[in-house]
Amino acid sequence: MPSVSRPRVVVGLSGATGSGKTTAGRLLEEAGYSYHRFSQVLERILRERGETVSRDALQRVGRQIHHSPGQRWLCEQLASGIPMEGNVVVDGLRYVEDHDYLAEKFGPEFLHVHLEAPAELRYARGMARGDSEATLRSAFAEDAELTDLRSLAHSVVRNVGDVQALNLALHSRIAQVAKAGNRRCQ
Repeated sequence: MPSVSRPRVVVGLSGATGSGKTTAGRLLEEAGYSYHRFSQVLERILRERGETVSRDALQRVGRQIHHSPGQRWLCEQLASGIPMEGNVVVDGLRYVEDHDYLAEKFGPEFLHVHLEAPAELRYARGMARGDSEATLRSAFAEDAELTDLRSLAHSVVRNVGDVQALNLALHSRIAQVAKAGNRRCQ
């Protein structure tokens, strides 16, 4: 009897600072997904320049790259490291161009999940991981300037509980959206 294989999925994660993107990405990595993030490319650029990698430096170089050589270039750099087989998670969609590129590159395999959490909770998470108040203010201000990717997402996950609740919600939404053929499931 032939085995039934599940279709490949390339999950893109967006959300404001502290919404749980990296935690969600790591949970999917633990479930066997290949983990990739935009900041990996930015970290490499910083190291090549001999600069220290920090949240502030990542934001600064990310803004520079966004303007020149452009967000599509950054997306191409990231995509060049994504395997052609197996499930993938991409952490850190920040711009409409990120969504559009991944949708174009991976077609129906692409599933955009947007994570949400109240500002107070996101702030507390940032402080708990050791971010300074100034770094968080800067990150929150930059988030406010970005186009909200929620409206482009195939699914929105409200992340207000513990890690197990996020893991359950994430896997449930991925299964739900994949079953619906990547139609929006808010």
